[in-house]
Amino acid sequence: MLSTHDPADYRTQARAAGACDFITKSAFDPFVLQDAWAGATSDA
Repeated sequence: MLSTHDPADYRTQARAAGACDFITKSAFDPFVLQDAWAGATSDA
C-alpha cells in the first residue's frame, strides 16, 4: 500500500486488509519497493 499516512498508524491495518506492506509516498523509491516485494514473496 502506498500512502501519505504514517506507517506507525496504518501498517497493521493495511496488512490485515491484505497489503504486503505499507510504504509512504515520501519514502517510495525502487529499492523500497523491491524490498517490500521480496518480503512479500518470501512470506508466501
